[in-house]
Amino acid sequence: MSLSRGAIGIVLLLVVALLWVSSSFLIQYIFGEVHYDKPLFLTYISTSFFSIYLLPTACNRICFRRNSFVSPSADDNFSNEQVTKVYALNILQFGVLWLVANYLFNLALDRTSVASNSILSTLSNVFTLFLAAYLRIEKLSLLKFVYVLLNFVGVVSVTWSDSSSRGSRTLVGDTFSILSALFYSFYVLFLQAKLMKSSPLDISEVFGWMGLLMMIILLPVVFLWSLLDFEKFAVPSMKSFLFLIMNALIGTVLSDYLWALAVVYTSPVLATMALSLTIPLSTLLDTLRGKTHFSSLYFFGACCVFSGFIGLAWENRKEELSRENVNSMS
Repeated sequence: MSLSRGAIGIVLLLVVALLWVSSSFLIQYIFGEVHYDKPLFLTYISTSFFSIYLLPTACNRICFRRNSFVSPSADDNFSNEQVTKVYALNILQFGVLWLVANYLFNLALDRTSVASNSILSTLSNVFTLFLAAYLRIEKLSLLKFVYVLLNFVGVVSVTWSDSSSRGSRTLVGDTFSILSALFYSFYVLFLQAKLMKSSPLDISEVFGWMGLLMMIILLPVVFLWSLLDFEKFAVPSMKSFLFLIMNALIGTVLSDYLWALAVVYTSPVLATMALSLTIPLSTLLDTLRGKTHFSSLYFFGACCVFSGFIGLAWENRKEELSRENVNSMS
């Protein structure tokens, strides 16, 4: 018996959550143990590595040109040029949304507590739920809102069960967290509504072109930030560079591709909620490493997080079955 698209999407989201947790520990290791605390450069490397998805496309085009003797007409060239401009603009907007969301998240971590950042970042679930309903991408229901709220309560409980994550809070840092959540919602919905609905490219090519554009556009920003003393550029050591590449491949190239597939197979809200799964999983790994201990508040919060995720997944499954029934009757 083959799995439904929704079931495949849920499996992908669980895999992505594990990859994100692995990436977060790897970033902590890079910033701490390896002593290469350069969030913008890390973002630049990770984003640029998306361009490796263009390698198969480039090889196919080279082979096609060698084997093809038919030259396109002037009308075809003009049409292709116009279409290319539209898709290039869409991919550029997609890349900017991704970049802003991730950079604001990193800035927030520097200016507020991990607990506050984790809680406020979960607001992306709420933003995505209401924006998706407003844009008619996804139906809004009371049950969906309850599951999103349950998930939020779980995140608050799990985060505050670990006293070491509280630290200090600032209004600026909290503002960055909220803005990051909002831009992450824009990014998810743009992927679903704009790129996946109208682009002739598959998901890997979309990420590949985004990586190439961001590699070119973001490089001057890296040096500008260094000149302005926002983040002094330093050539990474071989060890640092290897870990940066490892993080780019695991925490960005692979995880974001699988996550984008999951957005298409499930829904923007459920895909956004997958972010919250990383919080109890991270706490669980910290406990296994002896850095923290379980508490009743953690168990309560973890149950709420996973219950909200499972409940929303079930609602999406019911909607999927309803659509299949309508299609079979028509």
